[in-house]
Amino acid sequence: MDTYDVKITKQAEQAMQDIATYISEDLMNYRSAEDLVNTFLSEIDTRSYRASAVQTIPEQPWGDAGFRRISVNNFYIYFIIDEKHKSAC
Repeated sequence: MDTYDVKITKQAEQAMQDIATYISEDLMNYRSAEDLVNTFLSEIDTRSYRASAVQTIPEQPWGDAGFRRISVNNFYIYFIIDEKHKSAC
């Protein structure tokens, strides 16, 4: 089984931070925000050894470009695999 170096884009980091801030400050539920971010990070980490198990998305042209997605609670995490460099981002 191939392993991949998983990279998180700055935009993805900002999106996770924005979601956590909204849940913790606007909804006043710090624990849920922390749990959700931990779930995001756990699922992202899982892609290091299971990235190729996720099929490309059916929406075009993104599927043909190699975009894949996983569902985490009510959110999608999108990523691409770079086979040449064994990375996913």
